[in-house]
Amino acid sequence: MSLNLKVNSISKIYSSKKVLNNVSFELNKGNILGLIGKNGAGKSTVLKILSSLIDFGGDVLINQKSIKKMDAKSKKQVGYLSENNPLYIDFYISEYLNFIGNLNGLFKDSLQRRKKVVIELCGLKNFENEKIKNLSKGYRQRVGIASAFIHDPDILILDEPTTGLDPSQILEIRELIKNLAKNKIVIFSSHLLNEINEICNKVIFLDKGNIVLKSNIKELKNRYNNISLDKIFNKIIPN
Repeated sequence: MSLNLKVNSISKIYSSKKVLNNVSFELNKGNILGLIGKNGAGKSTVLKILSSLIDFGGDVLINQKSIKKMDAKSKKQVGYLSENNPLYIDFYISEYLNFIGNLNGLFKDSLQRRKKVVIELCGLKNFENEKIKNLSKGYRQRVGIASAFIHDPDILILDEPTTGLDPSQILEIRELIKNLAKNKIVIFSSHLLNEINEICNKVIFLDKGNIVLKSNIKELKNRYNNISLDKIFNKIIPN
């Protein structure tokens, strides 16, 4: 079955302040969407809404079904890694993935099969018996991403997945995300516009809770004579 995500006029108000205003977009399998915006633009709010973590106005449909009407099992079609990557650092990697797998309804043979897959994809095979607190930040990010898709969700949502990583770690996470996206929809935010340019095929610019641009990246670059994405951003959303 084809995979489709439709976001219809989602909005969010905190303490009488509207932080997200009628945001709409649509994605299909294989799309990697990058959300770009200054601090407070609404990026993390969009990701939390798509992950069913907060209530909101408007609607989000996965294969024509509203997430507001989905049961807990159906909501597991979405995997989410928050910006601060909240790991239990005293767990061993294998132990932590068992724990997250159990929370997502995986047990025994099905858990072991999925754990083997994510450990392999995330390059953790030589570290699964290490405690998370002994890992570098790059490998902690790998564990976080592994935990976000251990239950094989159709949609993977990553909030600032490369923040604080060194250049080699960024390259590794970049390739991992692109590999994961082949049969999924991936949505992530980043302040690193080069990351968006290298990984994504679609982009949305957010400013004060509003979409000011949404485009295929190749079309956008062609429209602006192939100048860099950060220069395009500064033209559209100046300081």
